[in-house]
Amino acid sequence: MPYYLAITGSGSHGIHATTPSMYRYLGRPASHGCIRQHRADAKILYGLVTTGTPVYVF
Repeated sequence: MPYYLAITGSGSHGIHATTPSMYRYLGRPASHGCIRQHRADAKILYGLVTTGTPVYVF
């Protein structure tokens, strides 16, 4: 997945971009634990964080 940011030690779950055909599903349960974003948003976030940045999911 583009702009993948692992949020678990194993890398099994993360934050990443999704494909344009899936944009309509953003904000709805549609994955197996990952947090999906619009490609433009994922690109910005990817450029803002570094390895070791704390992640809190609410």
